[in-house]
Amino acid sequence: MANISDPTRYFVDLRRHMWMAGIETELRRLIWQIAVTGKYISAKIHESNRKLAGFRNIYGEEQLALDRVADEILKNQLQFSGFVREYASEEQPEILKCGKGDEKYFITADPLDGSSLVDTNLAIGTIIGIHRVPIIEEGQKSMCAALYITYGPLITMVYTAGKGTHEFVLNREGEYVLSEENIRMKDKGSIYSIGGLRNEWTDAHARYVADLESQGYKLRYSGGFVPDIN
Repeated sequence: MANISDPTRYFVDLRRHMWMAGIETELRRLIWQIAVTGKYISAKIHESNRKLAGFRNIYGEEQLALDRVADEILKNQLQFSGFVREYASEEQPEILKCGKGDEKYFITADPLDGSSLVDTNLAIGTIIGIHRVPIIEEGQKSMCAALYITYGPLITMVYTAGKGTHEFVLNREGEYVLSEENIRMKDKGSIYSIGGLRNEWTDAHARYVADLESQGYKLRYSGGFVPDIN
């Protein structure tokens, strides 16, 4: 596919882009449905009261009401999609069965990464993995697509289905429009982004960070995986 460098001229939307890339029909429909679900989650973020739900997730962290709502929205959308057999969420203690049991795909998700950043008005996001085989089967290369949605000043979605990595922006008409095609990592960056406590670093990790800083890398860390990667 030719590189489309001016999205304001071509306005290639997500569905057309996936069709042009030759992605199989069921996978296209599933990615599109997840992208639409991001719109619903975004709406809930904007109306959130930011109050804690009083629950803890499987890692012992406090679950924000917003985490639970995002998980419910995503789970319910996938439950009746016709494409998903199992749903494994960071907010659920076990893998949930979906549909009739003969669906083609298996989903792993963090429905709302970085939700604690809502109070400081920083970007947060949704992380999705799409698999062809049950995700707990050992020795299987299961992932066939992955995507994340960023809820910030703009709502963006970055996806790959094995044919490049592409970014789309949600426009005012509610369409995901191509922003950047075939994204590539630079050979050398300028920032590093790590969490945790310095006094818990291994010696090798400390040496690695020191080497980065000696090369001029600067620390930038929001506390959310999606915005920092993005």
